[in-house]
Amino acid sequence: MFLAVALLCAVAISFSVRAQDNTDTGNGLRITPVRQELILAPGQRDSYSIDLTNVSQGEMNVVSVINDFESDNETGQPKLLLGPGESSPFSIKEFVILPESFPLEPGETMTVSIEISMPSEVKPGGYFGAIRFAPGTETGADEGTVALTASVASLLLISVPGDVPEGMTLENIQPKKGDHSSTFFESPPDVLAVTLANTGNTILKPFGQVVIKDIFGNEVHKYEFNDAQVRSNVLPQSSRTFEDALENIGLLGRYTAEANLSFGEGGGTILQGQTTFWVIPWKILLAVIAVVAAIIWFATKGLKTYNRRVVQRAKRNS
Repeated sequence: MFLAVALLCAVAISFSVRAQDNTDTGNGLRITPVRQELILAPGQRDSYSIDLTNVSQGEMNVVSVINDFESDNETGQPKLLLGPGESSPFSIKEFVILPESFPLEPGETMTVSIEISMPSEVKPGGYFGAIRFAPGTETGADEGTVALTASVASLLLISVPGDVPEGMTLENIQPKKGDHSSTFFESPPDVLAVTLANTGNTILKPFGQVVIKDIFGNEVHKYEFNDAQVRSNVLPQSSRTFEDALENIGLLGRYTAEANLSFGEGGGTILQGQTTFWVIPWKILLAVIAVVAAIIWFATKGLKTYNRRVVQRAKRNS
């Protein structure tokens, strides 16, 4: 089975990966590419190049480390596993050979080679990790010697083809207004949040279509789910929430959001789900009701007064 692998997004912690310009800058260093995707069979060897530039005014000695990461189970952003004993079952540490430390003059760019050697007994599936570089003094630095604030990172994802179980569930569909999610809104919600959980050992790129209908079943909005040029991913054994803008939602009414999504090779597996929400501007409605009630009250009182005067006038005339 062929695993299409792509990076979720840049590491969102103390260092910043800038995928827009394919470079990452951290305290004097710039790196490119910020991500690499490889498909390697068991026993296969390969390599790829990373360019590091010293953008500071002084010479530095560059050291490198490998860190495992995992999804934050919300936005899909990776977070490094730096705590004692923290590790990932999808680690690339045993596969990657890091370069030795090297000096870098101001303005100099160095191309370094990252070697990968897959064990012959490696199981099919997805593997990933962050390769970080930073100014340092030690060769073969460990995780504790490279400061996050001074480092730049290139994320590596490796796909090992084979008979791998794939699984994904549609956990939730929820409209949101700002940070507030509900099924009742005073004004139209801004986005629709769809949460998916990857229950397998591969990296999956879900796709499909979401349709919004009004109370009469009329389609008011439709969009392609996860339709970026490079689709976002859901890491193995993690979940991710995708948020997309809602359009054409009226000021009052009942709406239904229906999702029909696919994943995996060929997109043969379908996930379906729906949710219903209401838009009820209750403050405006209460104000309107109060005004109408006041009008009715004054009209009734005025009518009673008028009738009483008519009766009194008729009595005087009689």
